[in-house]
Amino acid sequence: MLKPTVEKHFELLDKIMKTKDQDTLQAFCEIDASIAAQFKVEWYDQFPYDHKLPRYPAFQKLAIIHEKAGNYPAAIAICEKAISLGFDNDGTKGGMSARLERLKKKLVK
Repeated sequence: MLKPTVEKHFELLDKIMKTKDQDTLQAFCEIDASIAAQFKVEWYDQFPYDHKLPRYPAFQKLAIIHEKAGNYPAAIAICEKAISLGFDNDGTKGGMSARLERLKKKLVK
């Protein structure tokens, strides 16, 4: 049986992957991102021999939502939070670290 926050994350992830409405998607992603620190604790507690965190798409999707809206400071903050928690892998080349650098360059322009 999964720990409560791990289970909540996977419930939210299912909703995130199926949601088309951008406002609803953003709301689900914000909730999921807000539980990421506790997810990490419970993940390592439940899977002590698996030291690799799974992808956490809420951060990537939030960063993209804010970037598309031109809100680079918010997108940068999302990337920094993801990286600080150890969720750098977003499935893209360079991960969240590369995304963060691209956003910082856009902010300067």
